[in-house]
Amino acid sequence: MIKDVIYPALFVRHKDEAGYAVIFPDIPNSVTQGDKLEDAFNMAVDLLSGMLYDDFIEGKDLPTPSKLNEISYEDYCREEFEEEPEFGIEVIKSYVMTKFRVPELKEKTVTVNCTMPASLKRDATDKNLNFSKILQEGIKEALGISEPKKFIK
Repeated sequence: MIKDVIYPALFVRHKDEAGYAVIFPDIPNSVTQGDKLEDAFNMAVDLLSGMLYDDFIEGKDLPTPSKLNEISYEDYCREEFEEEPEFGIEVIKSYVMTKFRVPELKEKTVTVNCTMPASLKRDATDKNLNFSKILQEGIKEALGISEPKKFIK
């Protein structure tokens, strides 16, 4: 499944300088820039996709997006830098949307019945072996999957 993901962004430009910085207040450490507004927007889409993908792979929940009217550059400066924002700053608030592929990353687990000799089950149980883990590892090896996917609970 492909899901549209939308987050508010601040496009910031000092009135005496060219280029825009882009900040996603809901996503820590997410700042990019572009020489023109169009470039900054394209970079913002790339950054948003990358940051969300990395967080999702690491098992983190996607942050809840703020509403556009709930974010401000002034608040961002105070929270992130513990200082007041500079004067002469132009700020454009906008939503940025990206397509986010969910199925490869978040996979449902299923129960599988397996038949084996009773003595094998007894010996494995005596050694406290994890049947699910061993079965998954064996199937991955048979399929040639070298690096297991990280699943979200």
